[in-house]
Amino acid sequence: MRFLHYLGLILLILLIYEAGPRNLWAISRRAHWGWLLLAWALNLPQLGLKAYRWYLNVNWQQIKLSYPRAFLAYFSSLLVGFLTPGRVGEMAKVFTLKYECGVPLARGMSSVVLDRVFDLYLLLALGALGFMRYSILGTLLSWRALALLALLFLIPLFFLHAPTVRRLGGWAARLPLFDKRAAQIEEKAGQFADGLAVFNTPRVLICVLLTVASYFIYFVQCLMCARALNFTTPYFDMVFLMAATNLMTFIPISISGLGTRELCLTYFLGQIFTAMPKAEVQSLAVAFGLTIFAVFFVGGGLIGYVCWHWAPIGLRTAVRDVRNR
Repeated sequence: MRFLHYLGLILLILLIYEAGPRNLWAISRRAHWGWLLLAWALNLPQLGLKAYRWYLNVNWQQIKLSYPRAFLAYFSSLLVGFLTPGRVGEMAKVFTLKYECGVPLARGMSSVVLDRVFDLYLLLALGALGFMRYSILGTLLSWRALALLALLFLIPLFFLHAPTVRRLGGWAARLPLFDKRAAQIEEKAGQFADGLAVFNTPRVLICVLLTVASYFIYFVQCLMCARALNFTTPYFDMVFLMAATNLMTFIPISISGLGTRELCLTYFLGQIFTAMPKAEVQSLAVAFGLTIFAVFFVGGGLIGYVCWHWAPIGLRTAVRDVRNR
């Protein structure tokens, strides 16, 4: 199934061909690089807020990790996440907790999973509004399909409830299939549940506020990228179209959302700029998608690359140990 990871790249090549490389080059030549540099610089506070959110999650679990170390680990894991389909590589933060803090993988996983959940559900809420705003519901996506999708996204919440996790672990341990690993399964489920048990309502609200603040900066960055390409949209239009687009990039068929992002933007911008020729909208959408990739993924990846080399995080130790086996 590895070939699925390259579908996005194939789609991107087709979109670039349709948009016309000359048109894309012409748009890039007219770009205002000052806006792009400012958008790139805002990666630090935008992602720094998310790193602080994870730092709080970890410390609430009584795991001693300083914010500078959490910051370096967060950005380093982003580099891995950018290079993996669906950004699952960001789970690499678990190894930082294991190798630097001596935390069992199951317990460390609880902080990382919950950290990603805040992003996912904010995008789900805003993305659903984007689907309605841009007439996807009733045309490309039915209300029943949206309800089913929402239900599928809500299912993981059951696995973030500590008592439920313990019960599921006990149930799984009693299955004949896992006779030889029953004790290990119960132990891991208990460790994961222990990590979740520290999250009460006030702490969840703090994480929600940090998530909203981070994405507020992110959408401002997107507006700056648009301004750099000599077009603009109202702030909330940008919020809805980028939330819906980012939600679609979680589908693991591309690296860093390449291809799926540009296809979604082609549709959404077509709904906004109805008076603009279709070919021009397509060129602008592909150029905007590649600009987003350059600012957030290449630019953020460069920051992560520096953090990777300057921080002796546990992730590097894990990679070295795997290579030596």
